[in-house]
Amino acid sequence: GKELVITTTNGTVAVSKSKRARKVILASFLNLGSVVRLLKRESGRIELQCAGTDGDPSLEDTLLAGALVSQLKIGHINDSCRISSVLYEAVKDNLESFILENGVHAKRLVSLGFFEDVGFCAKINLYDLVPLWRDGGFVRG
Repeated sequence: GKELVITTTNGTVAVSKSKRARKVILASFLNLGSVVRLLKRESGRIELQCAGTDGDPSLEDTLLAGALVSQLKIGHINDSCRISSVLYEAVKDNLESFILENGVHAKRLVSLGFFEDVGFCAKINLYDLVPLWRDGGFVRG
């Protein structure tokens, strides 16, 4: 029953660029299964937009895109989807440690004292919800 407001530099830009889409959702490793189930019911083109970090691609976003592509099992994908899927499949059994050891943004967050947050965000399927964009904000879908 409460309203929560969160803004991010890259996430806000990514959402703004996506507003013309028929449906805009937020995905993370934490809600991966729920997002995959929703996307499997959708028809038409699916576009994955990775917000990145400071205008650059981020390892975490690429891995999440790869997880979505791998689980959706779509036959017709572009090379970006294929690359992210191959990377995810190669590291999925050690996802948290791979992100912590190799992710530039993850390392920055750890240096700022957010080690537990980074590890938490690499957990898969802790939440069964999908945030959907409606009327200027995200609501539980």
